[in-house]
Amino acid sequence: MTYFSHFPRLITTNNGKIIIIEDFLRRVGVTAAFRDNVVLLEDYIVSDGETPEAVSNIIYGTPLYHWVLLLVNDIVDYRTEWPISNSQIPALVAWKYKVIETFTATSVYVAISTNIITLAEHDLFTGDEVVYNNGGGTSIGGLTSGNTYYVVKMTANTIKLATTRANAVANTPVVIDLTAVGVGTSHTFTKQGDGEQVHHYYDASIGYIVDQDDSNVNISPVTNYEYETQVNDDKRTVKILNANLIPFFIQEFKTNLGN
Repeated sequence: MTYFSHFPRLITTNNGKIIIIEDFLRRVGVTAAFRDNVVLLEDYIVSDGETPEAVSNIIYGTPLYHWVLLLVNDIVDYRTEWPISNSQIPALVAWKYKVIETFTATSVYVAISTNIITLAEHDLFTGDEVVYNNGGGTSIGGLTSGNTYYVVKMTANTIKLATTRANAVANTPVVIDLTAVGVGTSHTFTKQGDGEQVHHYYDASIGYIVDQDDSNVNISPVTNYEYETQVNDDKRTVKILNANLIPFFIQEFKTNLGN
């Protein structure tokens, strides 16, 4: 049986017609005590790429009890609470850690005499790859909207740009000559999330996240990719209900719904 087939039905109208629908606004959950019951539940490790339907089919012989699996694990949105495949993690990192710097193209922010662009408290570093967009205005002279450039960080508030990463990281950076200020209030530089960027530092001796300047020799950096992989792996251990208890679970579910 599917999840909503157990819900009470309501009579309502739509465009003057009487229709019968499931009362999908109702919500039933399980208690923490139930989820911690080792007699009723046991651990299952979700393999890479396995969906709730696939696990249900393996355990219960049908994909239709995937909702039992989600309910037992108190999962409301499986898109964020269920483990994704390893191949999806790079895309997640690129999206989650994306940096978008927005600025107004005026002489206050674009100095063509020095090729400096001011971005207050920006999160960009020398060598970062960014995509420039003029936001519908007039592009800064020397730049093309939609093109990729490379950052030369000057200060915490200013940058210059180069056409290649090699030019940006050179001992004497080769930067782009800016020839016009441009026009518009929504110019942006977008940096995709970097999987190799350090997310935090971890002290293995005490098992805690620490500051970078901690003097303990056991400190090691954890990258964005490593962090998101660990978070995803932590989701792989789920609880499954003994198959023999499914009929009793469904009956209790229906009782709590008010059927």
